[in-house]
Amino acid sequence: MSAISRSNSARSSGTVIARRISFSVLWNRSTTAMLPHFPTAPNRGRIFLASHQTGVAQLAIKYCSVMVDNATTRAAFFPGLNVGAAPATQFAGNGRDILVVPLLQKAVGVNVGSQPTDTEVRTELNALIDRLAGKPGASSATVAKAACAAALGSGVLSIL
Repeated sequence: MSAISRSNSARSSGTVIARRISFSVLWNRSTTAMLPHFPTAPNRGRIFLASHQTGVAQLAIKYCSVMVDNATTRAAFFPGLNVGAAPATQFAGNGRDILVVPLLQKAVGVNVGSQPTDTEVRTELNALIDRLAGKPGASSATVAKAACAAALGSGVLSIL
């Protein structure tokens, strides 16, 4: 949510707060079921189990799904993404940069001791986009949600 808040910082504070609240309402309706997957308060930061990574993945999937389905949050995170366009059209040529570049900027850390490079992450995201966009019945929204969830739910973000 901080990426959305940062991208809206130039707008009036009332508009930003209204967007945070409306996004929070959408978000909070479905995250309660995910809470058992995360460490309890006394153990946060000291223990990270497989179930916690499952929780991170579920949270990333839900976050990306809600964000892509909401025109305001989608435009704030992925300016120019047209989920109504066919994947072959939206993600042709530089069109995939509309999806990949914000994920690299907002989901991949910098100066972390050990992590994949931007080029490695871009390669994996492009491969995912290619696989999903080529499926019969694929939509740009589904491809965007999957790429977003893959980046936000990955170890690159989990270790930050």
